[in-house]
Amino acid sequence: MGLVERIKILCDEKKTSFAEVERNTGISNGQIRRWNTSSPKLENVKKVAEYFNVSLDYLTGFNEELLGEIGESEKQRDLDYFTEKFDEFGFELGYEDNNGIEIINITHHVHGTVKTVELNEFIEHGESILEKLKVKYLTEEIQTIAAHHDGEEWTEEELEEIERFKEFVKSRRKHQG
Repeated sequence: MGLVERIKILCDEKKTSFAEVERNTGISNGQIRRWNTSSPKLENVKKVAEYFNVSLDYLTGFNEELLGEIGESEKQRDLDYFTEKFDEFGFELGYEDNNGIEIINITHHVHGTVKTVELNEFIEHGESILEKLKVKYLTEEIQTIAAHHDGEEWTEEELEEIERFKEFVKSRRKHQG
């Protein structure tokens, strides 16, 4: 995850904007967005870190790049952000410690487990993982299915399948609106 993406997460959490951060820190208007393509001044990055009360290491991704890990509070902040983002599209995140390897299991209420990924990789690539899962699981064409309960006997398994399909259709409707 890059510097600008991390600042975006912090802005979302604080319900603020890049422009607001720039005004409150004395950074020129539009500068933060340019940091994707140009190197920012260290003093400006420090101002943003102080504004959000986070370390420079967290903001710049230093721990991830050089140490392969991030601090616990920053990790939790990122997980909270991604939990909310994934939930918007019907995906649920589950955490698992597998002999010291932190794993994120991503499930969908219709499709079941759709992806398993190591935590640090998930935090680094969460946005692109979500986009790929949306394309794979939420854009497929719905086949027409009609189910009538008029006097027919349905097995418990068949009724559960109908309920899962109904939930799938509802989630698509929610995300298309």
